[in-house]
Amino acid sequence: MPPNIDIAITLKNAGGKGAGHVVDFTSRHARYAGYDICVALLDTDTDWNERTQARARKLKVTVLPAEPCLEALLLAIDMQPVNDRLTLQLKQEFARRFGTPASDLRVFQQHFLKPTLDTARLRIPLLNQLLNLMETGRV
Repeated sequence: MPPNIDIAITLKNAGGKGAGHVVDFTSRHARYAGYDICVALLDTDTDWNERTQARARKLKVTVLPAEPCLEALLLAIDMQPVNDRLTLQLKQEFARRFGTPASDLRVFQQHFLKPTLDTARLRIPLLNQLLNLMETGRV
């Protein structure tokens, strides 16, 4: 049994605008709040390149890349096909299936509850990494 640890997690939405913006947004908020660790879950379809990756390392932002986008991760959790589909197709499919964009937090409360995530983490490494972070406070 793991030791009892106190973890406080603050979630912020950078509002997209590319991976570089998400890295800068995350670093800026972490610096002002004094967080112990700084992690960004971001889409890789826009601006995710060597320059942005180097900037994340310099700013000490651990990046969890959702390839190509968050909707692909969420559709995979929901056992939907995501391979060989473009970001726009994935976003449209997500909105069609769930009636809202992935930025609407209610979709998580209704469709992505802990039992669903615990089952899916066994087959989706990124989800497992994210849940481990939330459970242990370590990346």
